[in-house]
Amino acid sequence: MIGTLKLRDFTAFEKLDLGCSPGINILVGENGTGKTHILKLVYAACELSNSEDDNFLGLLPSIFKPNRASGLIRKGSKKNSSVAFYESDKNIGVEYSLTGMGGVEGDKPTALFTTADSSAVERWQKNKQRAVYIPVKEMLSNAPGFRSLYSAREIAFEKVYADIIDKALLPPLKNGGTADFSSILEMLQKALGGEIGQSDENFYLDGPEYKLEFMLLAEGLRKLGLLWLLVRNGSLARGSVLCWDEPEANLNPRLMKTVVEILLRLQRLGVQIFLATHSYVLLKEFDLQSQSSDKIRFHALYHDAKSRSVQVDSTDDYLQINPNAIADTFADLYDRDLNRALGETT
Repeated sequence: MIGTLKLRDFTAFEKLDLGCSPGINILVGENGTGKTHILKLVYAACELSNSEDDNFLGLLPSIFKPNRASGLIRKGSKKNSSVAFYESDKNIGVEYSLTGMGGVEGDKPTALFTTADSSAVERWQKNKQRAVYIPVKEMLSNAPGFRSLYSAREIAFEKVYADIIDKALLPPLKNGGTADFSSILEMLQKALGGEIGQSDENFYLDGPEYKLEFMLLAEGLRKLGLLWLLVRNGSLARGSVLCWDEPEANLNPRLMKTVVEILLRLQRLGVQIFLATHSYVLLKEFDLQSQSSDKIRFHALYHDAKSRSVQVDSTDDYLQINPNAIADTFADLYDRDLNRALGETT
């Protein structure tokens, strides 16, 4: 699991040290504060552990898709740009210098824990980190032909879009996987009204009376269908990492209760989760449903006027999220609504 992420002059961040919960990490903040960038870095660190080489700096451009690799360095930076990540409970960590990323192939990593440890990447890669990244855009309805197109052509899609289709197409585990995850599958099937089937890269909802192709299924339900596939085929299992960008996108608020319950159960079963959200309903569902034993950390990202850089304030207490633009906006809406009502009655 990812324990710490350290960024120096990377994209929106001048200096950011993010201490991660082994359970659920919820990233909040206004647009442009780097929430998605953190999700992608976590995913890239996990992908490196499953790679056969140490070319992390070659992996980053495929996940971020900038016009030039040097675009990942913070604008106006004159310092060394770097990314570092540490495992949560083992003495493993790696740092990469991003300065001069025009020569990506020539950059080499160095270990952080010892001053002269050239085997840091090797140790990181022995400590496999399985990860799933769910992007904002739903991709399973576009799956037919996408993988072959992505592998053969230069198209403006980040690697995460191809990866999620690959993971969704994995066959199910033998014997249905572990019994611990069966209740999650049952919850999803109830919400969906059936199971998800697949034939020739085409997905469909297999209900009791009919089959409905994914393109005709509501996009919010497709997200639940994707979760069902990832749990059934073992992509989401104990020790894995889930990065999910805006789970609330195209999802009816009534389904948010179910989604949060599933995420809490996944965390209790040993899945580390990173979420980026703008949803008050999602935040409040975590506040209402979580138990004292659940490991949830809220990371509030914000633009600091003094330093003119993005900062983070992390807390394990929902009420201590600061700043909380989501809650502040909903409180403002309530006040405006109340003032209008009082104005009409006086």
